[in-house]
Amino acid sequence: MEATQVYPLPHSSREIISYISKNGPASPRLLAKNCDIPMRTVSYALRRLRSKKIVRKIVDLKDMRSPRYHLLIEPRIVKQFLDLPPLRHYD
Repeated sequence: MEATQVYPLPHSSREIISYISKNGPASPRLLAKNCDIPMRTVSYALRRLRSKKIVRKIVDLKDMRSPRYHLLIEPRIVKQFLDLPPLRHYD
């Protein structure tokens, strides 16, 4: 398995990773509701996490409109991401 580089993430991305690691695969709508993050921010965070190969989008064959997102990183790597201080955009 390829080594994953760990770096600070924005608050929204950290919340999403934390939720998926505790509760399993989730749709963007479920993430927005349970993490109390606007849908637009969830969509942006998921795009960024996918580009970094942290999450994977899986199409739900029962409902093609609602994909599920799975973590591609191990629990120990999740902990390393969450242990770092959040990225502050104004730094």
